[in-house]
Amino acid sequence: MSGNVPISVGYGVGTGTPATYIWATVILSVFAVAYVTMARYVTSTAAFYGFISRGLGRVFGLGTGYMVTFSYIVFEASIIGIFAYFGQLAFKDQLGLDVNWVVIALSGLILIGVLTYFEISMAAKILTLLLATE
Repeated sequence: MSGNVPISVGYGVGTGTPATYIWATVILSVFAVAYVTMARYVTSTAAFYGFISRGLGRVFGLGTGYMVTFSYIVFEASIIGIFAYFGQLAFKDQLGLDVNWVVIALSGLILIGVLTYFEISMAAKILTLLLATE
């Protein structure tokens, strides 16, 4: 939502933007209830593939697995783009440095790669620290 809000306020629904948060909350709440309910019956570690293949069959499960993987790849690219754009603005406004967005994007990708290498435990500790300071 944080990447969409400036566009939504400036060029989209304007003052209706808070309603998008309510709508997203409703959708995520319904999803969470359904996910927890299904988790009692599906013990597979294959995430969405396990859930969907159990309910709709292997073909739909496999298609969903590929779709989710592709969606995560697109999501990662968009997050790096937002990170690089706002990072460039922050360096320019706060420090007066004109850092190319590509440098910031590559730095973000390297940081993600390092955190991925050390698995979830290190990433969770850093996320906890960042959320506490926020």
